[in-house]
Amino acid sequence: QFVKNEYHFKGKKLYKYIKKDLEQHKQLYFKILGVISQNAHILHIAKQFGQLDFLLMLDAYDRKIITIIPDEKIAEIIKKGRLHTLRNNFTVQTTLPIEAIEANTLLLINGKDYNPIEVKHLLNEKIYVIIVYNITEREKEEWNLKGFQTTKNELGFLRLNSTT
Repeated sequence: QFVKNEYHFKGKKLYKYIKKDLEQHKQLYFKILGVISQNAHILHIAKQFGQLDFLLMLDAYDRKIITIIPDEKIAEIIKKGRLHTLRNNFTVQTTLPIEAIEANTLLLINGKDYNPIEVKHLLNEKIYVIIVYNITEREKEEWNLKGFQTTKNELGFLRLNSTT
């Protein structure tokens, strides 16, 4: 409810979209929250409106989240939200230099928005886990990445751990 309220005064269309998305993906988002540690450093790349980021923040105060949303208008909507301004461990950017990735970072990817080729440049020794969500069983095969091994394969998401 708190996340939906974040979007209540940002337009009826956006509010309805967020409400529908949270309802449609509530089981998936709950599973994701359950596999990410309470103090994780998360790099999230998506073309959404930050709804999963807000859930991650509300679930664990110590998580550090950097979200890359290439659309500047959407990034500004999130930056002006109450939840974003209340937390100093949540950053929204439109781009990310590879050097800015911290050690022991979990890479969270919306599989509907990105494919493995588009994120390959982000993969380095600082990424220890990749979670890809919103993907079909057929799409999971595409995420067989060098240097990573599948450790969790559930309906709607895939977890890959670094082998180095």
